[in-house]
Amino acid sequence: MKYFLPAKGAYKVFANIPYCITTKIIEKLTNTSNPPTDMWLIMEKGAAKRFMGKPRETEKSLLLKVNWDMEILWHFQKEDFHPRPSVDSVLVHFVRKEVPDLGKSEYCAFQRFIVHSFQYGICGKKGLLTKRQVQTALKQAGLPHAHEDGVTLYIQWLCLFRYCLHCKGKSL
Repeated sequence: MKYFLPAKGAYKVFANIPYCITTKIIEKLTNTSNPPTDMWLIMEKGAAKRFMGKPRETEKSLLLKVNWDMEILWHFQKEDFHPRPSVDSVLVHFVRKEVPDLGKSEYCAFQRFIVHSFQYGICGKKGLLTKRQVQTALKQAGLPHAHEDGVTLYIQWLCLFRYCLHCKGKSL
């Protein structure tokens, strides 16, 4: 956590990170002014799945996906490590998107949209959209309804965010 990341120029990270500070490390690497182009990180499988939004998207996974593609490349055996960990470990490849899915100003609004929606729901009494607006937005985009299987995909979240921006303007 004390290591200074390069202020300019491209670089890549390959690390077996301490599982107890995984979130802090991911935040440091992804929220810096000059993030790496690629990261290969050995981490606890459960944490990797949460960052990747599996089985359901989380606030962190949604915000990461704006700028990063993520994939589990390898599942380690516990015997691969000494001392042997009590949890499953995986190698995750993070690739920074050349063109993020949202611009910097939109990202801030998306962050507010996600935090609000996780706290109050996408639609409903305190939600930012009505059920009808959610259905309309997803139908216009050719996407399945967000709640048919209980899972709202990243692409659906982006669609709903953009629809909300369109309806409410930049006031998110």
